[in-house]
Amino acid sequence: VLGTVEVEVEVVVVVVVEVEVEVTSPTLLISLFVKLLPLDGVLGVTVFT
Repeated sequence: VLGTVEVEVEVVVVVVVEVEVEVTSPTLLISLFVKLLPLDGVLGVTVFT
């Protein structure tokens, strides 16, 4: 259950950051996507696909 909660929180944070950055700077959004993608693999959570 704790693992599930951590995953849910991570997904929410990523979504919020993605929305905020997308509004301000698409280029920065791409940069964040590249940085979060490896983290996504480590956590075993598919957020962008």
